[in-house]
Amino acid sequence: MQIKKGLMQFEKENTLLIVSGDHEAKFYLAAKGQVDLVGGVEVLDPTFEDNEGKSGRGNKGEGSGSTVKEVNRPGVRDKFIREFLKKAKEEELIGKIHAIYLFSPTYMHSLLEKSLPTEMRKQLKLNIDGNHLRAHPFKLIEMIEKKIPSGKVIMNEKVRKILKKGKN
Repeated sequence: MQIKKGLMQFEKENTLLIVSGDHEAKFYLAAKGQVDLVGGVEVLDPTFEDNEGKSGRGNKGEGSGSTVKEVNRPGVRDKFIREFLKKAKEEELIGKIHAIYLFSPTYMHSLLEKSLPTEMRKQLKLNIDGNHLRAHPFKLIEMIEKKIPSGKVIMNEKVRKILKKGKN
């Protein structure tokens, strides 16, 4: 989709926006005024360890004794990291990109960063905290603009015209 005016257009470099939670990720490619979803990973297959967490009422055995199974979170996360790495290594992503921005919860940053291939890790420009998985790509670009070093100024086209008129 066409990036709206006033936002970074990524004219000079192909940029990968990686947006992740702890079991789902989306990959957006931003280049030449366009931003498109190029892939995703989702692991929703929780495994169960045992029957811990039994519940009941009182000592007399009254009430229901339903069993609650616990989700094996590390197993799901490990499977997610493997799928994430597989997707990141795809040829369509490697070689095309010049910069990477990672949006993920704080506790996932190091896991995801370590799982990236070395050449992609070198292109990582910025980690942005939070679960922004459901955010629109334009909102992601706005977050990047807020975090970019102050040396770069990105102006809305209307503002640029007004400033230009004021100088004449």
